[in-house]
Amino acid sequence: MKHLDQLLHDVASARKRYTSAVETLTDEQAHWKPSTDDWSVAENTEHLYWAGHGGIWGMWRALLAKQNGKPVWEGELTHRGLPI
Repeated sequence: MKHLDQLLHDVASARKRYTSAVETLTDEQAHWKPSTDDWSVAENTEHLYWAGHGGIWGMWRALLAKQNGKPVWEGELTHRGLPI
């Protein structure tokens, strides 16, 4: 569980840093896009919101499966050890 605690801490820390970086933006700044192919801060924020909800469910499912001896993933862990 120590590794899980560290991951949860890292997610909370990343969320706090992101929120601090964008909370003072004006509406115009939040919706500005450097080009039509790029996402605005608002679009990125919405993406992070929905990805976070899906990610939390996926982590919970993986934890329960591991506890029951039935991992949900087998194979190479390509992201192991990478920061969030």
